[in-house]
Amino acid sequence: MTDQYGRVLAYVRLSGQANTFNETLLSEGYAQLEIVSPNDRYEARFSQAQDEARQAQRGIWGLPKEQQCELANRGNGIGEGSPACEQQGPGPTPPPPPDPGEDKNCSAYPSQAEAQAVLRRNPDDPYGLDGAIGRGTSGIPGVACEDNDPPRDLRPAPGYGESTPNPPQPPRNSRQPPRNPPQPPGLPPTGGPSPVTGAMLLFGAALIAGRGAFRR
Repeated sequence: MTDQYGRVLAYVRLSGQANTFNETLLSEGYAQLEIVSPNDRYEARFSQAQDEARQAQRGIWGLPKEQQCELANRGNGIGEGSPACEQQGPGPTPPPPPDPGEDKNCSAYPSQAEAQAVLRRNPDDPYGLDGAIGRGTSGIPGVACEDNDPPRDLRPAPGYGESTPNPPQPPRNSRQPPRNPPQPPGLPPTGGPSPVTGAMLLFGAALIAGRGAFRR
């Protein structure tokens, strides 16, 4: 006799054995009982053999629940789709982390480095990760969400803290004289002798003039 799938249905008995091979498989926990009419002659014996294997947790009855749920469901309380396996199914899928979308703030990023990467991509800071929205800053200029957990990236975003301030200039009305006062125009240096040398020259000229007077 065959079943609806064309498989042969038969009782197999080994020579010299009192029990059929079908019953042996059930009693050792290597098979599940499935009665297909009209082959129900040994239904009671087969049910008892399976119950004994179940109580002793032999074979498939000793498998973890996850592995039992991978078996076919033959109406014996185990197998895929059975009530026990539906209860052991995977739990609810946790919801995905919220998408910050257009309303980003420091709480949307698990670490300071993640928030800093957003600020470095958009240094104009439209979300206010470094203080007020725009290039307003609080704390270290160009560093976002300084209180967030590590890892950290404290490199300032482009455009923050990169320009060198101009040195202070003295006021225009200062009375301090310039360090190098300009020379008056039109008075080039004379390059003449020093005052001592000039006095000696004049004294020599006076002597010469005196000698000439006496000669007269």
